[in-house]
Amino acid sequence: MLNYNEKLEHDKMIAGERYLIRDLATLSGIKAHTLRVWEKRYQILEPARSATNIRYYSANQLKDLLNISLLIRNGWKISKLAEMTAADRSALLMNRLNLKQDEGLYEQFMQSLTATDEQAFEKAYGRALKKGFEYAFTCIIFPFFEQVGLAWQTGAICTAQEHFFSSLVRQKLVAATNQVTLIKNPDAKKVLLLLPEFELHELGLLFYNYVFRDRGYHTLYLGQGVPLSGTEAVICRYRPNIVVTGSILSGKNEALNAFVQQLRSWLPEAIFYAAGLHSGEHMYSVHELRALLCLT
Repeated sequence: MLNYNEKLEHDKMIAGERYLIRDLATLSGIKAHTLRVWEKRYQILEPARSATNIRYYSANQLKDLLNISLLIRNGWKISKLAEMTAADRSALLMNRLNLKQDEGLYEQFMQSLTATDEQAFEKAYGRALKKGFEYAFTCIIFPFFEQVGLAWQTGAICTAQEHFFSSLVRQKLVAATNQVTLIKNPDAKKVLLLLPEFELHELGLLFYNYVFRDRGYHTLYLGQGVPLSGTEAVICRYRPNIVVTGSILSGKNEALNAFVQQLRSWLPEAIFYAAGLHSGEHMYSVHELRALLCLT
């Protein structure tokens, strides 16, 4: 794990499209030892050196490596791929490989993220939607975000790249939710969705807001970073049947429990679900929430 200063320096390197071999390993899923062997045996990666003699690789080399990773998973041998140019490998992937429904989406999304390429994102997103919006998020995009989180923590991607990708995903969630017809049935169950003030990651909450609305529930979406001070009147007037909250931050179990206990004192009859990493005696888990909504 990088410390704060190391992370800042590494972010500058990534923003300048310079990747260390450990970054390539994290982003491609190919072990650094294997990459070093390929470099020596096949000259498939040729690092440059910084003014301080640090070996680094370019964004184009990362893109080529992601292509190589996908081709290998589809039966190609590294010895054969090493005989081709990067352009040849790209053409092979685009023109000759009959990809399965989800095959290669990790690589496509990762390329769009590292290159901050919105058109590449749209292409991958279009493929992901072929099995439906909910499938795309539960089985492709959210699992991909787990890898993005790991890549960010290890410094393989910079903060700006993560924000770029998250922003595009957020736009898709908001657009899909806006297309759902608002329920006019006064007897429909009500759902309150909010995150405590220490939690700013709202993509999961936005997704559940969409799903509940699509299932015919009323929803009140308060979003991320909600301080309870001053919200009691609004929350109690709404009187939800279900409350969805949560946090992906480690070490926040006690704070999240306190947040839920305060809400429960106002809403004693509501059922509480915790999305993210945490659940406790006052909350049902994210798995039970998915079961309630019949999500895959």
